[in-house]
Amino acid sequence: MARSNHDDFDGYRKWLGITNKKRLPTHYELLGISLDEDDPEVIQAAAEQRRHFVESKRGDGHDAIVTEILYRISEAETTLLNNEMRREYDRQRKLWEKRQKNRQIDPIASRSRVRSRPEPTVGEGTGFVSTFAGILGVFCVAIAIMTWFSFQLPWFESADQVEAAPIVQVPAPVAAPAQVAPVAVKPDLAKPQATEPASAEVERATIADEITNSIGMKLKLIRAGEFLMGSPDNETGRDSDETQHRVQLTTSYYLGVTEVTQGQWFAMMQTKPWSGKKFVKEGEDYPATFVSWDDAVEYSVKLSAAEGKTYRLPTEAEWEYACRGGKSTAYSFGSDATRLKDYAWLRANARVIGELYPHEVGTKQSNPFGLHDMHGNVYEWCSDWDAYYDSSFAVDPSGPLTGSIRVFRGGSWLDEAADCRSAYRLVGTEPADRGCLVGFRLALSPSVKSDSQRPKLKGNLTVEALDFEIVSPGQRA
Repeated sequence: MARSNHDDFDGYRKWLGITNKKRLPTHYELLGISLDEDDPEVIQAAAEQRRHFVESKRGDGHDAIVTEILYRISEAETTLLNNEMRREYDRQRKLWEKRQKNRQIDPIASRSRVRSRPEPTVGEGTGFVSTFAGILGVFCVAIAIMTWFSFQLPWFESADQVEAAPIVQVPAPVAAPAQVAPVAVKPDLAKPQATEPASAEVERATIADEITNSIGMKLKLIRAGEFLMGSPDNETGRDSDETQHRVQLTTSYYLGVTEVTQGQWFAMMQTKPWSGKKFVKEGEDYPATFVSWDDAVEYSVKLSAAEGKTYRLPTEAEWEYACRGGKSTAYSFGSDATRLKDYAWLRANARVIGELYPHEVGTKQSNPFGLHDMHGNVYEWCSDWDAYYDSSFAVDPSGPLTGSIRVFRGGSWLDEAADCRSAYRLVGTEPADRGCLVGFRLALSPSVKSDSQRPKLKGNLTVEALDFEIVSPGQRA
């Protein structure tokens, strides 16, 4: 779990007292709580206290590490408040710790603990006497068994000598259908779940399908479910890092209808990092580019603080699930690449005609989930570290615990159709890198509790109670 290189200052150690320099702190260390702490109010209060303390260090010349720690605190809070996400995180954490422990075992000492079979002593297991004794023992046991059967057999009565009792046919009474209480069965997460729980109806009734936040950003509700992540072997343009595997997302979430625009960026950050750069067209509705992963995280932290909610970058699995819009084809509308120009800005309708810049968001057709520009226009940062994934079933995957480059997805105005596929994964870049091809869109975790039910914490922020309903895996995927 390598640390990022914002500067040489170690805020984790100086401010939070976390002394392990070889890895990033765990979620529990970040919040300063024990591994068995499961009280939501305690977790939220701990996160809020840490946030206020770290935020107070801003302006001391270490703003980059402040932003990183604030993002990780929000990530830790979101994960530990959701049971499914917490179980998966704990599983990965224990696996990582086990691997680290195994690496510390001395191979020489390990071999010395393997005990070889002792040499037989003189006369042991050898010679005529021991062989004869063994044969005699077997013979005696056989005689004893035969003798026992010879005394027992006369007492057994042949089945042919027993007169069978007459069988009386008695009609069975017709009983009313039994009222059987429903039995709660824990689902096997290793298998696709085909039935929809009743709680899905509660979710639909309590969470809006679309919201607009304080800066005019529209977000669509993406309901939880299962899907095939990656691509099949016969998909045109497929790369080797797209191993297909089934993924279950147990938590519904909101995702921006479009990429974050220049207007939305300026509303929060009061900066224009794209200004004066090549391959840019300026305007309120053009996507914000020349923003790094670190910049996107800082933006989400500021917006979260302003609204008292937890905005974040989507995981790679959340991004692809939303991009597919319930489809398993190369694109959200099918596999016919000739139709892509209706849904995306790409090389064929941008670069080749001399329009060398990202275009205004929302001007192409949306996917089945109501999201625009998931294919093309600009690549979009995800929260994960970049790594290959395997073919095993995964629940709420969030990428590896360590890495050096971050993931972005979706293709851009510079790319061919194959690079705008739902499963396409461009090799990412370092979190501090910026460019004309990369932007981002935000995710937001919804709450089904009313305002009166939200726990009030210290300070001016109200942290959303993250109580989610699990939706049928087959509903949207």
